[in-house]
Amino acid sequence: MDTLTHAALGASIGELTFGKKLGNQAPLWGAIAANVPDLDLLSGLFVNRVEALGFHRGPTHSLVFCFVAAAILGYLLYKRNGKTSLQQWSWLMLLGLLSHVFLDCCNSIGAQLFYPFYKGYIAWGNIFYVDPVYTLLLASGLLLALRYRKDQRARRIFNSLGLTLSGIYLVFTFTNQAVANAVFTNALHLQGQSIQRKLTLPAPFNTFIWYTVAEGPSGFNLGYYNVLDDNYQVDFTFLPKHPLLDTLVQDPSILEQVESLTDGYFIREKQGDTLILRDLRCGINLPELPVSSSPEYFLSYFYSNTHKSGSVKTLELSKIWASLPRTWELIWEEKIPRLTAN
Repeated sequence: MDTLTHAALGASIGELTFGKKLGNQAPLWGAIAANVPDLDLLSGLFVNRVEALGFHRGPTHSLVFCFVAAAILGYLLYKRNGKTSLQQWSWLMLLGLLSHVFLDCCNSIGAQLFYPFYKGYIAWGNIFYVDPVYTLLLASGLLLALRYRKDQRARRIFNSLGLTLSGIYLVFTFTNQAVANAVFTNALHLQGQSIQRKLTLPAPFNTFIWYTVAEGPSGFNLGYYNVLDDNYQVDFTFLPKHPLLDTLVQDPSILEQVESLTDGYFIREKQGDTLILRDLRCGINLPELPVSSSPEYFLSYFYSNTHKSGSVKTLELSKIWASLPRTWELIWEEKIPRLTAN
C-alpha cells in the first residue's frame, strides 16, 4: 500500500488505543511506526533495483521484525519522554508495525510474514495497491478526530467511525473477491480450460472490476469480471509463457530471481536481443474498450547479455492515475474490459 494509507491506519490505531494518554503523540508515533517496515527500500542504495525488489517486503515485513522492532522503539520512546509505561509504548509501536504488514498482505505482492521460518509471500490480493475509497474513509475519520483537540469523546467517535467504515470496506473487498473468484472458476470449467492455479485480483482503484490470472501448462488465461454485471460469461485471453525465450540470457539465476519475485506469474516477450519478463501479479492497466492490443503492465523486468544485471520498468504514475475515470466509467456502465495479447 502507499505511504499515506499506511500512515493513516497507524495513526488511527494509535489514536484509538493511546490517544487519551498521549494526546497527539499517539497518532504521530503510530503513523511513524506504520511506515518503519518500508525502510527496506533503502536497500536500493546498495544493490540494483531487481535485487532491491527481492529484498522489499522481506525480513522487515515479518512478525519477528515487528516484535523485535516494537521492543526497541518502545524502549527508546520511553527513555525519551516517558508519559506512559514502557509496555504501552511498545504496544503502540507493535500495533503500528503490524498494521503495515497486514495491509501489505491485502494486495497481490504480499509480505514475507513468517520470515525466516517460511520465506514465501502471504498475499490475499483483495485490494489494489492504491485504493482511494479505503484511504478516504480511514483518513476522513482521523482528520475529523484531530480537529477536536480537547474533546476526547468527539475524537473517539470520529476516529472509530473512520476505522469501522474502512474495516467494513475491507470485508466488502473480500466478499467481492470471493464472488469474482467463483465466476472465474465456473467460466474456466465450462470452457474446458486446464488450469493448475489462479489468482483473482482487483483492477486498479476499485473493488468491483476484477481480473484473473489462471495458469495452464503453456501459458496464462486472463479474464475480467464486473461484480455489478449479472452476465457471468467471461472471455479469456491466452498469454503464452514462451519458455524458449530464456535462451536470450545466459545467466539462469536471472529467471530464478524473477520466478521468486513473481511466484511464477510472469510471461516472456522478446524485444530485439532483450528478454522482457512481465509480472502478471502486479497487474495490467485497465484496457480500453472495445479492445486494447497493447496492454500496459505495471511491472516489467528487462534483461540482455550486454548487461550484468537486469533493469526494472514500472508504469508511469500519470498513466495509472489517468485510468481512474475510465475505471469508474466501466463500473457504472457495468461493462467488462476486454484484452487481446500482442
